Amino acid sequence: MKRVFTFGLALAFAAILVKPADAQMPGNIVLGLQGGGTYSTVTGDDVTDKSYDFSFMGGVHAGFRSNQYWAVQLEANYVELKSKDVTAGGPVPVTAGKLKVTYLDIPLTIQAVIPATEMLAFTIYGGGALGIKLSCDADGVDCKDSMKSTAFSLPFGAMLGYELAGGSIIGLDLRYVLGITDVFETGALKTNSFQAMLRWTYVLQ
Repeated sequence: MKRVFTFGLALAFAAILVKPADAQMPGNIVLGLQGGGTYSTVTGDDVTDKSYDFSFMGGVHAGFRSNQYWAVQLEANYVELKSKDVTAGGPVPVTAGKLKVTYLDIPLTIQAVIPATEMLAFTIYGGGALGIKLSCDADGVDCKDSMKSTAFSLPFGAMLGYELAGGSIIGLDLRYVLGITDVFETGALKTNSFQAMLRWTYVLQ
């Protein structure tokens, strides 16, 4: 699964839409920046109690729009995911404490574009993401060595983009990311998160 996903990311290194309506003609290649917040928690058989907690994320994106209505996007994000009031067993036991994990997250999404006006476009999307572990903290204890080196998730959401003077795009991106693999080498604990980002995109051609 890892080989297939990595191959797909490599093939897609052209990723996303972002130029609304008639400005987003077929063949647009774009590059941009995004940043925002995460609202995440943990789930799984090892988790007996937990609450959502806020943190942050940010990164870059690149994309390609094949026609007026379809696009593909590749991102690279630093993502911090927190959960509080966690009680969990497994390889990293936590009792009514906090768990924080960070990843270099690489989502690949397919996007459906719905032009609204000449300057405004609405986009819905879904895909898969590869997370590469960066750090782990459980109640102040470093737990990085107990993490799997990678994690897979399913992001899906919606964007609203508005074309600025000069042709760049500013947008709001809202998504939900469902964890599909466990965080640690042993045990059953996954992350789920809501993510909200502001993004700026420059159209290369």
